[in-house]
Amino acid sequence: MLYQILKENLTDKRRKQAQQYDLATIIYVSIIAMLCGSIDMKQISIWMKKNIKRKEIKKLIGVDFIKAPSKSTISLMFKELDSDQLEKAFRQWVELQLKDKIKLTHLATDGKVMRGSSHKDKKAIEVLSLLLADIGVVIAHKQIVDKSNEIPAFQEMLKELDNSYIFTFDAMHTQKKL
Repeated sequence: MLYQILKENLTDKRRKQAQQYDLATIIYVSIIAMLCGSIDMKQISIWMKKNIKRKEIKKLIGVDFIKAPSKSTISLMFKELDSDQLEKAFRQWVELQLKDKIKLTHLATDGKVMRGSSHKDKKAIEVLSLLLADIGVVIAHKQIVDKSNEIPAFQEMLKELDNSYIFTFDAMHTQKKL
């Protein structure tokens, strides 16, 4: 189900000659590698080399790999990936998972700095997440723009949701504009 959603939502911006591997397939297999404990591109690449030819993986995605992509290929795919498209796919998948479940009403929000995301003179990436507190599932993320804070990101996320939720958030969000 997630694989199909990725295929429908992700646009591959690479030139045709560079498309030896399908973008959605590599992102999907990378997610599986991360769920199996891989925490960086090197570990994802190693996991793929060890597991990509397993019959379970082939059955799961319906693709028979001749060889696994290199670490640099995987890194480039993630670098050129449109994060808004990936977020849209993620939200669709979460919505499908929660469809017809109990009525969930309590949303908690919090911003976090992504560990290991700072490089030399580049500031670390900050992300605002919305969590269904009833069951502990993250349903949305939004990257906080450089030289900003959680407030504008939270205001944008509020516009995308309906008014049926009860929100829990930091004191910084208790402003008249919200």
